Amino acid sequence: MATPTRQTGCLHGIKPEIFTGDRKKVDVWKQQFQTYWVLNDNHEVMATPYYRAVLALSLIRGPLVNDWVSDQIDILWNRLTRTVNPVIRDEDEHWNEFISTFDAAFSDSTKAQQAHVVLQQLTIRGNDLNSYYMPLCSNIWPKSQDMTWLTLEQYTCSQWVSRKD
Repeated sequence: MATPTRQTGCLHGIKPEIFTGDRKKVDVWKQQFQTYWVLNDNHEVMATPYYRAVLALSLIRGPLVNDWVSDQIDILWNRLTRTVNPVIRDEDEHWNEFISTFDAAFSDSTKAQQAHVVLQQLTIRGNDLNSYYMPLCSNIWPKSQDMTWLTLEQYTCSQWVSRKD
């Protein structure tokens, strides 16, 4: 099957909101950007890691982030134009370095602690497993990639096992 020609012109869909550095909004912004990327995956801007990173940087603005954005633009440009080992626009290194640096700078470092508190407060009410399970799913799993602090008992959710009377 032939590779489709990359699209040019306008991107489709709703642009992600401007990210201003609010750590509480980082996951929403990343989800919005990912949706925008998936919708436009064959567009030259999204299909090229260098341009994708520059687009993401163009959506990050404000007094809390302007210096960081400026530094990242310089890093991208230097990586592309350096005389020794320049990295071409199509190399994933541009996007991977951007997203890694973005996560390090703006991810909410208290997510794991917040998830731990929610987990400690969960209780089963009668036989209603959903009152236990749904808060677990909605408050912990999507918010924390690092679940190393869970004990085996908490992870296996042994209290979910119903007693035979």
